[in-house]
Amino acid sequence: YQRRVHGESFYWMTNRRKLVATVALTLLFAAVAVLYWHGDQHTSLRGMDKLEVEFLEFKSRLQDAFQNMPENYCINGKDRNSLSTKEKLAEFVAGPCSPMVVVPGLQSTRLRMKIDCQVLKERQPDLFHDRCGWTDCENGLFSFTPQSEYTIWVPRLHDRFSILSLSHKTSSCFGGLFKLIYDPNEEDQHKRFRDSDGLKITWLGNTDETRDGTCGARASEDILDVPFQEKLCPSCPAMRDMRQYFESLGYQVGLTYQNVPYDFRIGVNNNVAKQSVLNSIRHVYNITGKKVVIAGHSLGNLVTLASLKKMDQAEKDEKIALLISMAAPFTGSTKALRSALGGNPDFIHGSYFGLHIEGQRPMVETHSVLVDLLPSFSFHLYESEPWARELVRRAEYEKKYDPGSEEGKSFWSNYTNSEENNHLKWFPSPTEKCFEGFGRSSSCMLLINDMIKTPSAMINTQMFSNEVRDMNALLRIYSLGKMDVLDHYMKERNESRVPWLENPGVPVAIAYYSHHNTATQLIYDRDPKSVTDGGAFTSPDREVVSGGDRVVPNSGPLFAASKWAYEFDQKLPGAKPVKVLEVCSHHNEGSLYDQQDGRKTIQYNSYMGVPCSCRPAPGQHSDGEFCLHATMVRDGGFLQFLGKVVDSNDKNPTFTNAGFAGMTNEQLNDLVWRLSLIHISEPTRLLSISYAVFCLKKKKQSKK
Repeated sequence: YQRRVHGESFYWMTNRRKLVATVALTLLFAAVAVLYWHGDQHTSLRGMDKLEVEFLEFKSRLQDAFQNMPENYCINGKDRNSLSTKEKLAEFVAGPCSPMVVVPGLQSTRLRMKIDCQVLKERQPDLFHDRCGWTDCENGLFSFTPQSEYTIWVPRLHDRFSILSLSHKTSSCFGGLFKLIYDPNEEDQHKRFRDSDGLKITWLGNTDETRDGTCGARASEDILDVPFQEKLCPSCPAMRDMRQYFESLGYQVGLTYQNVPYDFRIGVNNNVAKQSVLNSIRHVYNITGKKVVIAGHSLGNLVTLASLKKMDQAEKDEKIALLISMAAPFTGSTKALRSALGGNPDFIHGSYFGLHIEGQRPMVETHSVLVDLLPSFSFHLYESEPWARELVRRAEYEKKYDPGSEEGKSFWSNYTNSEENNHLKWFPSPTEKCFEGFGRSSSCMLLINDMIKTPSAMINTQMFSNEVRDMNALLRIYSLGKMDVLDHYMKERNESRVPWLENPGVPVAIAYYSHHNTATQLIYDRDPKSVTDGGAFTSPDREVVSGGDRVVPNSGPLFAASKWAYEFDQKLPGAKPVKVLEVCSHHNEGSLYDQQDGRKTIQYNSYMGVPCSCRPAPGQHSDGEFCLHATMVRDGGFLQFLGKVVDSNDKNPTFTNAGFAGMTNEQLNDLVWRLSLIHISEPTRLLSISYAVFCLKKKKQSKK
C-alpha cells in the first residue's frame, strides 16, 4: 500500500520503523532498569549509600563552583547578555583574563559519519547487508535504508550500530563502520589513514547536517547523548560544564575560547589535530593580542606537544602564556594495553549491554592511537640521566622507609638535605602531609614504580617490558586483533617523538590525581587470546599498582615534570619552569603564579596542592570515587582553580595587536560562522587575521 502526496511516495515502512523504534526504546528502558539495580559500582548508585553520597557531593561542589564564580569577571563585570559580540570582545581584551585553547582527550570528540550508500553497498556487501542489516539505498515497502549521516561516536540508542545493545551483530556492524584503513606508501603522513569505502568520518559540526556555529565546542560535549548519560558516564558532560563555566566568566566560543575537536582514532603523527591546535593558538592570539592558555586533557596533551614542535621558540614566547596539562599519559597507560589484550569491559554495562568484542576488535587492529597510548619506553630512554635516577631512587626509598616510623623519620630528615635530593627539591618530603581522609598515604609521596623493573605484562610467567621489541612480540602473540600493520604504527609513534617527551618550550602546569590504585603491570595466568578468540572479555588475574587516576599512573606526569624541571634548572635553550599540581592535596595551596606584578608569570619549579570535589570534610573519609581521570575537567574544585589560572592580569586596554579592533560586529559574527576544518592546513586570512578553522555555519539565503 502506498499513497502519493505532492508527487512523493510514502510507504507504511515509515510507521513500521516507528513501531520498531518504540519496541527498541521499551527494551532499552528495561535494560536501564537492570543497570540501575544491578550495575557495577561505576554506573549504578542505587543501594550503594556511600557512593551515592560521594556522587551527590561531587555534583554539589560543581554547582558551588558555578554559584561562587565572579560572573562576567573577564569582561570587567559587564553584563554579557547586554553586550554585542564586539563589545564583549573589547571588554575581554581590556580585562585580566587570558584566551583559551582547549584540547580534549581520547574519545572526547563526537564523530559524525557520512555514508555514500551505493559505494558502501557495492564494495562492502557483507558489512552493508549481513552485519548492519541494510537492504537497499532507496526506500521501499520492505527496505531498510541507511541515512546519509549518523553520529558514529557515540551512536544513538536505536541505530543499527548502537554500542548499548544486547546484540553481538550490532557490535560487529559498529566495528566495521568505525575501523580505519592504513596506506604506508602514502607520502603525505596526514593522508595515510582513510575510512572504509563509502564512509567518511569527521567531527560533529563539520558536516552539512550538524554545522551550528559553536566552533567545535559541541563536538566535545554530552558524548553519550541520552537523558540518563550521567548514570552511565559521569564524565560525558565534562566539556559542557567547562565551557559553560568559562562563558559565565565572559569568554566567547570561537573568539576567546576555542575547543579543538579531532578524530581520536588516528595517532599523533598522522593527525591533522596538530595543525588545528596551532591554528587555534594563532587565531585567538591574533584576535585578542593576548597570550594564550592551552588546556590539554589526557591524549590532548600528546597532540599539543606535537603541535608545539611546529612553532619556533620566538613564536611560543610571543603567543603562549601557559600549558596546563590535565591527566596526561606522558609515558602511556596499561589500560590501552589491557584493551588490546582482553578488550575493554568498561563498554559493557550490567554484564549484557554494550560494545562487545566483535566491535572492539577492529578498533584494536586499525586505530593507531592505541599504539601512542601503550606503556612507552621513556624510562629506558633516560635511565642514565641524573634526574631519572633520582626519581627512581626516591620512589624506592618511599617503599623502604615508612615516614611514620622512627627509622623513616630519621632517614627522610637526612635525605631531604642530602646530595641525593638534588633535582627533586621542588617535591615535598614524605615527612610532610599532603592528604587527609583519603585511602592513600597522607604523606607527600611520589607513589610511582620503576617502569624498567616493572615490565608492563607477564603472561604465563613470561615477562614483556615496555621496549619496542617486547611490546611488538606481546601484541603479535596475544592481542585480540590481527596486528598486521603494527610495525608501521610503531614507526609512526617514533616519528612523532611521543616517548621522547621533548621539552614543550612553554611554561607548564601538570595536574594529576594520585589517590587511586592504578595498574602498571598486568599479570595473566593464561593466554588471554584463548578467551577473546571465543568472543569473551578477559581481565588480568593480578595487577601491580602505583598511585594514579585509574588510567594514568603517577609515573606519567611526574616523569615528564622531572625531565622538564631539570632542563629548566640547567638553563637549556627554550626550557621553561614547571608547576606540579597534585589535585586533592592540601599542601602548599595558593596561586599558581610567582610573579604577581603586571602580567602574572611562573618563575620557578615547584609543587602545589589543588582543591578537588572529593576532598572529605575534616574528620571524614573519602575514596575519591568520582575524582577520576575523565572527570577532572568537571571537578568543581579544580575548575575554580582553573578560573584563577586564566586570571593572568594580561590586560590590553589599548588593543595593541588585537586584530578584532579593525572589524565590525557583523564581520566578527561572520568570522565565527565561516571558519571551516576543510582548510585546516591552509588558514585563511580576513583583515590580516589568520584564524582557526572550526566554525563553518551555513548562512541563511537572503530572500529576494
